[in-house]
Formats: sequence, C-alpha cells, structure tokens
Amino acid sequence: ENSEKVIQAYRESGMRVSYAPMLANKDSLLVGGRGGEDEFAADLPEDLSRRFKELTAPSYLPAEEITAMVEDLYAKYYERPEEKVRVTVAPSNVHRCTDNLLVGLRDLASKYETGIHIHLQETIYQKLYGLRTWNKTPLQHLKDLDFLGSDVVCGHGVWVTDEDIETMASHRVSLCHNASSNLRLKSGIAPVNYFLDKGLRIALGSDEAGLNDDKDMVQEMRLALNIHRVPGVDKTPPTAHQIFQMATVNGAYASCFGDRVGTLKVGKRADIVLMNLENIEKPYLNPEVSIIDAVVHRGRSVDIDTVLVEGEVIMRGRKLTQIDEEILYKEVEDMMSRSPTEDELDRRDLAEKVEPYLANFLEGALPSSDQTHYYYNAKY
Repeated sequence: ENSEKVIQAYRESGMRVSYAPMLANKDSLLVGGRGGEDEFAADLPEDLSRRFKELTAPSYLPAEEITAMVEDLYAKYYERPEEKVRVTVAPSNVHRCTDNLLVGLRDLASKYETGIHIHLQETIYQKLYGLRTWNKTPLQHLKDLDFLGSDVVCGHGVWVTDEDIETMASHRVSLCHNASSNLRLKSGIAPVNYFLDKGLRIALGSDEAGLNDDKDMVQEMRLALNIHRVPGVDKTPPTAHQIFQMATVNGAYASCFGDRVGTLKVGKRADIVLMNLENIEKPYLNPEVSIIDAVVHRGRSVDIDTVLVEGEVIMRGRKLTQIDEEILYKEVEDMMSRSPTEDELDRRDLAEKVEPYLANFLEGALPSSDQTHYYYNAKY
C-alpha cells in the first residue's frame, strides 16, 4: 500500500522513477568488527539492552514473508509495465539480509527482470563485519551466494579490496558513486580511478535526502570530478566527459532505464534538461572549451531552466508544472514541525543513552595499514 502511494506521487509529479523498496531482516542499525545488533545489545546495561531489543526485534520479518510481500509488487509492474516506472529489487545491504533473503531476492530479480540495487561496503565497519562473520568481504560473500551479475548495482563501494574490484569487473557489476554523502558521513572516498581502470560502469548518485541536503546533481558532478584528482603526474583522474557519462548514460543503466533514456538519439525517450548558459559562459568562455567541460566545472543547479520527461515539460523557467511547490512545502513544514510523539521521544532518549556504548563498540576499527588506494599526504 505504501509503495503504491509513493509510485503514485511520482506519477503525479511527471518524474521517471526506478522504485526500489529497501528490504532487510537483520542488523539494520549497526554492525562492526565485534558483530551486529545482538552482540551490541549484549554489551549494554540490562535496561538499555531490553529497550534496544524492543526497538529492533519487531521490524524483522522472516525472509519468506518478505519475498512473498514484495513479489506481488514486482509481478504487477512486470505484467503491466509503465513507460516511466520501474520497480527494482533492493536488499538493503549484505549484512542486513540473511542468506535466504538474499537468495530469494536474487531469484525474484531474475524472474521479473527487475535489476538489483544493494549497498556494499560503504563503511569500514561493514567490511570488518564481513571479515568477522564470513572470513571474507561482503562482496566475496555475495559471490559465494551466486548473487552477482550484470543486473546488480552496488551502492558506494568505498571499502573494497583489489580482489573485490576484480570480482566486480569479472561479473560485470555496476557501481553507484555517492561522493558527497560519503564525505558527510565520514565513510571515505570510493576508489573510482581503480574502478575505471578495470572498466566498471559507474553511475553517479546523491544518496537519500537526509544524507545530502542539496540534492544537486550538477554540484555532485563537480565534486566527483575533483576528489579523485589524487597527487602524482602518473595518476590519471576521471575527465569531465567521464563524469558526465556517469550522471547520464550510466545513471540510466543503473536505474534500469538504459534502453530508453540517458542519451539523445532517435528511438529513445525525450528526457531532456535545458540549461541557461549565461552564468557558465560569463565573463568569458574560450570557444575551444568543450561545453561538457564548462558545465561540469562551472554549472550549478540554478542554471537548469527546463526539464522534460517523456517529452512532457515538468519544469519550465525553474517552476514545476505538475506540482504546486508552495502547497507541498507547507505540507512538509506542518508535518515536520509538529510535536514529537511519545515513541519518538523514547527513541531519541534511547539513542542518547546508547551512543557512548556504540562508540566503544566500534572503537579501534580503522586499520593501521598504509595500504590505501589513494594517497593524499604523509606524516614524514
């Protein structure tokens, strides 16, 4: 029911959507080198442990129930496809799903040709959990489950190993790079240069709104361009054209729309962004400079004037045509400014009380090894 409401909201906005409801049945709040939620709860004082378990336990359903619940949604859009709606399988993360849930969702994705999006080794803690639990990285565990394939998109991939990169390349796995979110959350920087060396298809994302306030894909392109310019004349960073391809062509494939959008050519849908170049070209732009270079280096979201989806204008003159923004923002403001419920206050109190124990649970996670993909500075 909630999924249909979300999809309907996208329909009313005129936007194209690859809808991927996040699915998990374990350890959704935390993992680390010392284990997951059960191990963390065991380290808490009795009262806090009880409250923590009461918070997490009710949200986890058996794998069979989850796959049965979501199969109807996948089947509906497989049997009655829509031009602007795709529904994809999204196991939240390797550590957040039991093996039978991962295998079940893999089977559903194959059956209904949906594509798969899964978070992968976004943090060092997720990697260390894999080494503790499976004696290998989460990606290598997915390989053991026969989960990987060309229809799989891994989000983040910050803490992958050289072996992981080789595995992704050999299984034709794609990756979604979320540069600003990774920086904001102190997750790290994904080794995009190494991904490119191995021929991986990389899409560009901005992550969830709560983790990236601006949702500015033009700014995201510039950030992704700049943070991978590592020192050394022998290091080759991504070009502006490669970054633009990540945000357009590769983004279309990552969202399961690669057959219809991402490029402007005969036979594809008219998803088009029109930009006002005044701010980009002034005070001067050398005619020899590629327009792609200019947009990636100088562009901002304020320069986007008009947006078409499937040939329909959904923004003109920076004004949405399908939605009354003032009414929408007022609804959001009213909803978010209400007084917190008793349940929300209890969760906030619990979070404040367990935070010191969480820091101790995760302490000492960062490895002392200097074997890094990128090398930015040195102590001596």
